[in-house]
Amino acid sequence: MWNNRNNYLNLIKKFYFNKDIKIIIGPRRIGKSFLMTKIKEQMLITNSINEENILELNFNKKDILKSYTWEKLIKNELQRCKDKKENFVLFIDEVQELKNFEDALISLQAYIDEGKINLDIYVTGSNNKKLSSKISSNFTGRHNDFILYPYDFHELLEFYSYIFNNIKISNNYEKSLFLYSYFGGFGKIIFEIEKNKDIFQRWFLDDNWFNSPQRIEIVEIFGLIWKQILNDILKKDIFIKIKNLNSFLKVFDYVFDNIGKELSSTKIVEYFKSNLKISISHLTIEEWIDKLKDTGIINEVNFWDIKGKRILKTSPKYYCCDLGLLSFKNNYKFINTGFFLENLVYINLINKFKKDNIYTYYSNINNTIIDVDFLITNKNGLIFIEVSENLTTKDFNENSNYEKKIKNMQCIKNFYKKIIITKYFNSNPKFESFVDLNGIMIVSLYEWLYGNIEQFL
Repeated sequence: MWNNRNNYLNLIKKFYFNKDIKIIIGPRRIGKSFLMTKIKEQMLITNSINEENILELNFNKKDILKSYTWEKLIKNELQRCKDKKENFVLFIDEVQELKNFEDALISLQAYIDEGKINLDIYVTGSNNKKLSSKISSNFTGRHNDFILYPYDFHELLEFYSYIFNNIKISNNYEKSLFLYSYFGGFGKIIFEIEKNKDIFQRWFLDDNWFNSPQRIEIVEIFGLIWKQILNDILKKDIFIKIKNLNSFLKVFDYVFDNIGKELSSTKIVEYFKSNLKISISHLTIEEWIDKLKDTGIINEVNFWDIKGKRILKTSPKYYCCDLGLLSFKNNYKFINTGFFLENLVYINLINKFKKDNIYTYYSNINNTIIDVDFLITNKNGLIFIEVSENLTTKDFNENSNYEKKIKNMQCIKNFYKKIIITKYFNSNPKFESFVDLNGIMIVSLYEWLYGNIEQFL
């Protein structure tokens, strides 16, 4: 099977046998188990560990989960490792499924600190809040967290080049963007694409690729796979905690219909009451959205107050963690809309910055409204980023939006970096990025995706 998670492998390798617990967090089916397998292979190749000293437990499997308690886990590891000089490794998949898992890890960490066992522990988890809160409260400063995101655009270009027998897909912008947008980068999806590569090869080589029968067949196949992935996430992480499933699923759909828009529990309550005649409390809505965030499939982006350097107490926006999931949930209807492209840029940003450094910006000063899609906070200052599908000037189109976008950015005082990313400039998809007379950088989505985004930041 194809693999190129070298960026994660190289990062995690720096923490081998450092006595801290390594935690890999991400949604189900994103590829956490696969990454742990690759860590194991890397350790064996570099002679970091003997194979007989590796124990792998997958608590996603009911038969294994039933045979274990946290006490038994401690007992087994002590029998395996205690008072032995060689190194041992423990891999636990979906650790949050084991009741009181934190008690087992606390005890094992104590034995490690006392030098009684030479054990390196790696765990994965799908419930961000449950896992993070229990680990953070019990292992302050004693754990290394790694958030696993879907394969990014560059990784997927390499993957599709491999699938299409080393044909450089990067030579075809529309096709590569289509593949990235339609199928995304979940590990399960990559596995299934490789399994169905014959269909993909026939489709890719078809000159009439967008309207070919293979495209329709592929979308149908992967629609079913995405349905399975979502069912797995919802059933295991959410459904068991919710009584009114029908109402929850309607709220779930509503959130995905409003990706990239400001969304409040009040707005959702009013919509359901007036349009669907369904009464749901604000508290219930907030709890359901929190559960969705905990699965990792949506991320919250808050509004940032520049003057107070704090999060504003206003309704946040939500973005999906993967374009393939977003496309599936919206029946592949808005691949080229502004909100979809906004989500695409957000996914690129979270691969570069921490989620806690990504905000959105809105202000109304003296009746002058400033609304910017993203505000990045980092050690070098603030970066404002606006996303547009097609940026047009007056000499190209009477209904120009260029001047409006520029004016919006000009209203932001100080010498902060300001960027407008657009798929088209005067309907040209491959224009060269440039800095306009106002010092605002106009960036081609093509260059943003294919190049190194650091050159713009």
